[in-house]
Amino acid sequence: MKMHNLTFKSVVAAVFAAVALAVAGQDPAIAKLLEIYGEGSKLTPQQKLPMLRLLVKKHADSKELAELLAKVEAQVGGGAPTPAPPEPSPVPTPVVAPVAAPTTWLVLDIPSGKMQGFNYPLEEAVRIFNTPAYKTSKMAFRLVHKGRYYVQNSTEKTAEMERDFYIAIFELTQAQYKRILAPSKAFSTDNPLELKPCVNVPWRLLRGTDKGPVAAVLGKHVLWDYKQQTGVALDLPSVSMWEVAARAADAGDATRAQWPWFFGPAVNEISKYAWHNFNSQGHLQAVGRLQPNPWGLFDIYGNVWEWCLDGENAPALSQNPDYGGDAMKRRCCGGGIGDKYGESFRSSTSTTANPISSNYQTVGFRLVLFADDVAANVSGVQK
Repeated sequence: MKMHNLTFKSVVAAVFAAVALAVAGQDPAIAKLLEIYGEGSKLTPQQKLPMLRLLVKKHADSKELAELLAKVEAQVGGGAPTPAPPEPSPVPTPVVAPVAAPTTWLVLDIPSGKMQGFNYPLEEAVRIFNTPAYKTSKMAFRLVHKGRYYVQNSTEKTAEMERDFYIAIFELTQAQYKRILAPSKAFSTDNPLELKPCVNVPWRLLRGTDKGPVAAVLGKHVLWDYKQQTGVALDLPSVSMWEVAARAADAGDATRAQWPWFFGPAVNEISKYAWHNFNSQGHLQAVGRLQPNPWGLFDIYGNVWEWCLDGENAPALSQNPDYGGDAMKRRCCGGGIGDKYGESFRSSTSTTANPISSNYQTVGFRLVLFADDVAANVSGVQK
C-alpha cells in the first residue's frame, strides 16, 4: 500500500510540474532539453553544439533553444557565433568560420594542394567524407585543439599540445599515395584495392633522415617533394599527437583518461570500430568500413600499425617528437594490426619498426598538418 501511495504521489507531482510549465508558457519537452543542454550541463560547448543545431531545426518556434544555441556558438567560436551548417549535399560547400578559430574539418585536394575548411556537425561530416573521393584525390582532416591532455591510461601523465593540428580521418590509401608521389599526373580511375591503406613504405622514404619539422628537412623524400610542388607541409604525427587523437577525449577529461579504448573500459565493442583477427580473417581492409571514433577518425585501432615520428622508448608526453638521437633508430607505430585481437591494441599501445625497411605489409600511416601552417602558408583555405 505504501508503494502504491508513493507512486501515486510521484505521478501527481509530475502532473503539477507539467501544469506549472504550461501555465508559464513553456513546453515541458523544451524545458527538459534546456535542463540537459543549459548552463548546468556537464557537457562541453563543443559536445552541445551539433545536437543543439539539430534541436533548433526541429523546434524552430522555440526562442529559448535558439538563444541557448547562440550562446553555445559564441563560446565555441571565441566570441562570435559559428555559421549554421549548410544543407546536406553530395558535394560539400565551404562554410565561413571565424578568423580567430580554425575550422573543425579541413579538406585537401591532393593534386593542386588547395584547401577548404568546413564546420559540419560530426554526423554530416562522416556522411560526406566517407566516400570514394576523400579516399582517392582528396584528404579530409579533423582539428585537434591545443591543450593539456591525459595520456597512457593515467590521470598523472599528460601531454601538452602546444599547437592546434589537423589529423587525417583515414589511414593514407594507396590511391592517395600515388597522387602524393605525382601531384601533376592525371589518374582517370582507381582500383577498389587502392582504397586499402598504403603499406610497405619506409619511414625514411616518407620523411628523410633529418630531425625537425618537415618544412625544415633537407634532402629529397616523399613529403618534402610534395611540399616543394604544392606548398603543403604534410607530416607524420608524434606519438602523443596520435594518442590524443585516438582517445578522442577533450583536454582535461579525467574520466576517459582511465579507459584503454576511446569507447570505454571494456573491449567487447571493439568489432564496431577495429579490424582484428576475428572479423578481418587476417586480410587488409579498405578504410572507412567500420564506425569512427568520437572525433570522426576511422580505423584508429586495427587494420595496420601507423608510423609516428618518435624513436623507440620515447616518453610520448610532449607534442614535440623524441627522435631518439639516431636517424636509424626504430620508430614508434600506433594502432595495432588486423591479425591480432582487440585486447592487444589500445590508445596507448605502440610497437616499433625499422625505419628503412620496405617489407612491412602491416605498417601504414595517417598524416597531419599544423593549423597555423595551413592558415599562414597555404592559399585557398576558407576562413
